Amino acid sequence: MKPKPFRMLAAIPLLIGALTAIPSCQPAGGDRAGGPTAKAAVQKLLAGHQGKVLLLLLGREDCPGTAKATAVLDAYVPRKPADVDVVRLDVPLPGETLKVGGWTHPFPRELDADRAVADGLEFFYYPTVYVFDRGGELRFAGGYDAERLETMAKEIGAEQPGQPKKSYTLPLPPIGSPAPPLAARTLTGQDATLATLRGGRATMLVFSRTSCPFSMQALPAVKSMADTHRSKGIAVVLINQGEDQGQIRPVYEKQAPGVPVVWDATGEICKAYGVDTVPFFFLLNKDGAIAQRRSFTPPAATGALNALLGIAAEAPRYKTSKAG
Repeated sequence: MKPKPFRMLAAIPLLIGALTAIPSCQPAGGDRAGGPTAKAAVQKLLAGHQGKVLLLLLGREDCPGTAKATAVLDAYVPRKPADVDVVRLDVPLPGETLKVGGWTHPFPRELDADRAVADGLEFFYYPTVYVFDRGGELRFAGGYDAERLETMAKEIGAEQPGQPKKSYTLPLPPIGSPAPPLAARTLTGQDATLATLRGGRATMLVFSRTSCPFSMQALPAVKSMADTHRSKGIAVVLINQGEDQGQIRPVYEKQAPGVPVVWDATGEICKAYGVDTVPFFFLLNKDGAIAQRRSFTPPAATGALNALLGIAAEAPRYKTSKAG
């Protein structure tokens, strides 16, 4: 898929379907992407790295995921090519005055105090890594896998003028298409396929990580949905992104008892579904086709399910101005 230049950023695959996120990840208010202030802020940032491949990490100090992503970049910077720049941009929640502490890492950190860059990028999830090529085109937006980021930077840096450009963002399966097949095991050792997991009327797959605080915040709602709808032919399933089984089993047993948890040991399920950030859900109809997919919030998941079952219109995009 040919990447779009920045002026068409709102169309990048990561944001298809106006995805919404857990409240503390959700931008609200301010100058949204497409506004002159937001566009100018991003262009100003990119101008400072003209002719370079830019790895831009958007996050914040109190986010465990940001700490992990920063560690990945710490390890990469000493061996990165000279034509690759690395920057961390700390982003406050809407209406928040974010204070930052000391900085001891081998790459610069900046503060997006008014969220202009974040809004220009339609940032919605802590942390997100953005990779721009030497011409300022966005080539990737998503997670912080070390090997993948290093490979991207190397390949983009080696591109020649006129060469077709590759987009590295994982594509989301289209709404209406059959859900990608999966074959794995649950944390209780049972075989897990779409056939064994599927509900008679609908199936909700919720991608999760125990290391993500927003996934943990979502678990009570996931359990409640599973308990409420199980007798109605609706299956709710958690899919964990390959964390250590011994560590995550007691967490899910305590926080979401009775909800099956599929262990995506190699990450192949997440890759097939285009999932880079969690919590994220796919809602499948009775035939196994994708009815909806977006970041998980209780209103979004409940609204999508009600819309599928013809109970009510889907809930509007969920917004908040505070964490939690």
